[in-house]
Amino acid sequence: MPKKKTIISQIISGFLKFLAVVIFILVIIVFVIPLFLSIIKGKDIPPVDDSNLQLQTINLSKEENAFYDLNKLYNAEKHQKLISLKNVPAGKQLVSDYLNSDQWNQEDIKKLLSDNEEVLQYFTDAAAKGVFQLPEADSQSKISSDMPVTPLNSWREISRLSGVKAIWLAKNGQNKEALNEAFKSIIIGNAIENSQSLLITHLVGIAIKDTGLNVLQKVISIIPQDSSVLSEYQSKLENYQAKGNSSPFITEYLVSKQTWDNFGQDNNIELGAIMKILIKNKFYFKKNLTISYHFGFYNKLAAEAEKDCLEVKKVQGPVMLLKDNNLIRMYFTENVVGKYFVEIPELALNNVLEKKCATENKLQETISIINRQE
Repeated sequence: MPKKKTIISQIISGFLKFLAVVIFILVIIVFVIPLFLSIIKGKDIPPVDDSNLQLQTINLSKEENAFYDLNKLYNAEKHQKLISLKNVPAGKQLVSDYLNSDQWNQEDIKKLLSDNEEVLQYFTDAAAKGVFQLPEADSQSKISSDMPVTPLNSWREISRLSGVKAIWLAKNGQNKEALNEAFKSIIIGNAIENSQSLLITHLVGIAIKDTGLNVLQKVISIIPQDSSVLSEYQSKLENYQAKGNSSPFITEYLVSKQTWDNFGQDNNIELGAIMKILIKNKFYFKKNLTISYHFGFYNKLAAEAEKDCLEVKKVQGPVMLLKDNNLIRMYFTENVVGKYFVEIPELALNNVLEKKCATENKLQETISIINRQE
C-alpha cells in the first residue's frame, strides 16, 4: 500500500512540476518578454511634422456656393431624391444610355424633361455660380470619420439628365442652347474637382465633368459641320482645365490620423481583450510610427496631385514587414498592431489621379474636335 501511494505521489509531483514549468514559460512569454521589449525598444518616434498637409479655411457665402443648389436635389427630411425617372423610355437607362438619347422616343424625352424642369433649374443655377465648396470640408476642424453623408448620386444623375436635354436640344436644331447645356456639367464638375473637398466628392466632380465632355462631343457630332456656333467654345473650354488639388488626399490623411489618435480608447468596443493589452505595450503599438506610414504615402500623393498630368507618377505604398499571420514573427515585430491594421488602398488612390488625367486628356481631345469642326 505505501508503494502505491509513493507512485501516485510521484505522478502528482511530476505533473505539478511540469505544470509549474509550463506556467513559468507562459509567464515569460506573455509578461516578461513583452515587458522587456516595451522597456528596451518601446520608444516611439516624435510626432510627424505634417504641417504641409493642412487645409485652409474657406469662406464662401451660401449665395455664391453652388453646393446649396445641388443640395436641393435631395429631400433630406423624406430621404428621397427629387429627380423623376418614370418617363425614361422603356428598356432604357439614364446611367448607361443617356448618350444615345438621340435615338429615344422624342415624346418620352419631352415628358422626362418636363417632369424634371425644377431640378434642372437647380443645376442651371449651380452652373451660373460656377464656384463650389462642400460646407463640411471648408475648414480643418470639421474633418472627421463621422462627417455627415451628402447624397452625391443625385448630382451625377442630374448631370446625365442635363446631358439628355443637351442632346435633345441639338437634335432639334437649337445648337447654341445645346452647347450651353452640355457646358453646365463641365462647369459644375470642374468647380467640384478644384474645390477643397473629400475624396469621394472630388471623384464625383471628375465624373460630372467627364459626363459633360462626353455630352459635348455628342452634341458636336450632331451639329452641322458648317455651323459657326462653335467658334466661341474652344477658348471657353480651355478655362475649365483642372488645377492641382491636393486637398482630397489631405482630408483622407487627416481622417486616418484622427482614427489612430483615437485608436484603442475604451469606447472602441470592437477590439478584443488581447488587442487592448497589445495596444498598451509600447513595443507592439507606436502611434506616431503608425501615423508616419499614412503621412509618407499621402504626402507623396498630395505632391503628385499638384503636378501636371504629364509629370504624374504612381505612388508606392509603405513597405510593411508584416505580410502574413505568422505568430512567432508577429511576436517579435515592432509596432505589430500598427502594421497589422494599417490599410492603405494604394491602387484606388492612385486611380484617382489616373481618372483626373483621363478626363483632362478628354478635354484636350474635345478642343481638338472643335478645331477640326471650324
